[in-house]
Amino acid sequence: MILADLPIKYALFDMDGTLTDTMPFWHAIPKRLVESRGVTLPAEAEAAIAPLGLVKGIEYINALHLSPEADHFERKDVIDLLAASYSTRSVAKPLVPELLEELRARGVRMGVATLTPVPLAEICLTLTGLLPYFEFVMGGDDYPEGKHTTRIFLDAAARFGCAPCEMHLFEDSFYSVKTARTLDIPVVGVSDAAKAKDREDMLSASVAFFDDGFRVRVK
Repeated sequence: MILADLPIKYALFDMDGTLTDTMPFWHAIPKRLVESRGVTLPAEAEAAIAPLGLVKGIEYINALHLSPEADHFERKDVIDLLAASYSTRSVAKPLVPELLEELRARGVRMGVATLTPVPLAEICLTLTGLLPYFEFVMGGDDYPEGKHTTRIFLDAAARFGCAPCEMHLFEDSFYSVKTARTLDIPVVGVSDAAKAKDREDMLSASVAFFDDGFRVRVK
């Protein structure tokens, strides 16, 4: 048993970097978008876009007016850029299927809250065989502010029909964890190579923490 000691009734999962090893698909998306139109993204713009969600990031790029060809990107352009990766290279992180099977056997209700657009998330979760475990998939197309505000977590709790503090959040991004903790949501932290700098903060904020997928429990 991976989490037999935690009294979990409702489990809300991030996807990229938590359930699936898909964070690399998002590397340098703004740069790749503008380069697809034959334009170079200035370094300072790339840094400014990094903390923005999908929708806000696209708005930022369009507002730069880099060229007539690169000032009218849409959400579909990002989906098209990512679709090949999600539909052919998506893999679950270690022991994720075993974890979900354990939780399902205990009667835990589960959902996904990801900033990946829902169509891509469902492709990813289908390819990895994880989709049947979840009651719902919430995506970044409906939450342009990302997880910087509590709205996505409040909506997830409403779907479960529980208070936010009754959910456990499985997450690899510290900024998201900070937002969740303002609602007293207990967090199960998951390490991801792309976010190694936040490891100690994640450890401190989590009721449990895992390295190497769910293979190594540190806390």
